[in-house]
Amino acid sequence: RYHQAREALLDTLAVHFLPKWHELNRQAAKQENQSYEYSPEAAGWRTLRNVCRAFVLRADPAHIEAVAEKYGEMAQNMTHEWGILSAVNHIDRHERDRLLAQFAEKFADDPLVMDKYFALIASCRRSDTPQQIQAALQHPAFNLQNPNKARALLGTFSRNVPHFHAADGRGYRFLADKILEADRFNPSL
Repeated sequence: RYHQAREALLDTLAVHFLPKWHELNRQAAKQENQSYEYSPEAAGWRTLRNVCRAFVLRADPAHIEAVAEKYGEMAQNMTHEWGILSAVNHIDRHERDRLLAQFAEKFADDPLVMDKYFALIASCRRSDTPQQIQAALQHPAFNLQNPNKARALLGTFSRNVPHFHAADGRGYRFLADKILEADRFNPSL
């Protein structure tokens, strides 16, 4: 119930303040240092933009079309890229799947970034998340014997309230099975 109430509150805030989220996003875009030089102020503007994008997409999931179309120019650095993908992650549209697939393909040779990809898959609230997690287990970049990969996918899944705590117990069973499997070769994991 807590999770449902929280989601309902966030949905209400997103819809009610949609014009403000758009305006704050525009202001943050003007303030942000586009050449990506780290400074606390620039980091704050990037964080604000990511929050605004998340609320805009929560209020208007169809906005994902515009995001997908402009993704290349919007994703100027990993902070932007992660923010955009986190914002679209829960939207049940093919654009989300395409953007995540592009991300995985782009960073297939970067193990740390692939951990982010697996975390996105495992944190998703969509109804097809269990199937996507099963597919991620077969992904060439995933290896249960790699503690970082296991934590990225399975550890993140354990914090996915609607799926891990599914009323039928399948989230608990899934994670218990994976823990037993990992325990055979890495008990400390």
